[in-house]
Amino acid sequence: MINRSAFVPIRHQHLEMYYRVPAWVAREEDEYKYTICVAENVHRYYNDETVPREVKAVVTMVNAFPHDNPFLRIVEPVHVYVCHNPKQEEIGWRIDDKLYILVLHHSCLENMYITGVVDG
Repeated sequence: MINRSAFVPIRHQHLEMYYRVPAWVAREEDEYKYTICVAENVHRYYNDETVPREVKAVVTMVNAFPHDNPFLRIVEPVHVYVCHNPKQEEIGWRIDDKLYILVLHHSCLENMYITGVVDG
């Protein structure tokens, strides 16, 4: 089991005002559940109806790419922030079946911090 507290949003190395944001997306029954790390040890919880449009759009784009990442057989926080596909560098990428790194604007991240659901 991955220790989610080890993950934090970090600034994107090329895009000003954008962050690489850890998110866990899991299908439960007939909908998706989203757990998004908005700050150190701060997570917000959403479902299909409550997740911000920006997040849903990025997840959809990321899912259009194959996600088998041969560089990450063991998921460690230090490695997940590096994108190995240049086409995804400004969108986001998938680490495994549930863990994503989403490239989100500061305003989206801040809005989730302020208004998101605190406990799942």
